[in-house]
Parts: sequence; C-alpha cells; structure tokens
Amino acid sequence: MLKKFMMEHPEEFIDYDVSTIDIDKFPEFRKKYSVKSVPTTILLIDGVEKDRLVGYSNSSTYKNWLKKWIKNDKSN
Repeated sequence: MLKKFMMEHPEEFIDYDVSTIDIDKFPEFRKKYSVKSVPTTILLIDGVEKDRLVGYSNSSTYKNWLKKWIKNDKSN
C-alpha cells in the first residue's frame, strides 16, 4: 500500500530518502528496528527513529502522517 501511495504521490517524497527493505532477505533490520509485524513503516531522522506505523494503512493515513513530520522538519 505504501509503495502504491509513493508511486501516486512522488511530490510528497521529493526532499527525502525513502527505502523499502524486505526483512526476510535482510533479517538484521528486523532485529535492529524491533519489527514484529509486516508492514512496518519507520520514520528515521538523522538515523534516529521518530515514529512508526504498523500494519496496512490507507493512502490518506500515510499522507497525514508524512505531512505532520514534513511540517515539523521544515519548521526547524
């Protein structure tokens, strides 16, 4: 769902590095970030976890979640 949202709204991600990681292929990330459920979306700022969404969400949930953090990032 997130990949679909990212493809439909690339303008939301223009200033950010976005990665998707298959934790079955890279289990070290599961451990490092304590991922217990898939999908898990983790927001890292300067390598520090600031927030996460666990489970499937609709595109408006992702958009609102990102807007909150983009607004905070641009105000700093």
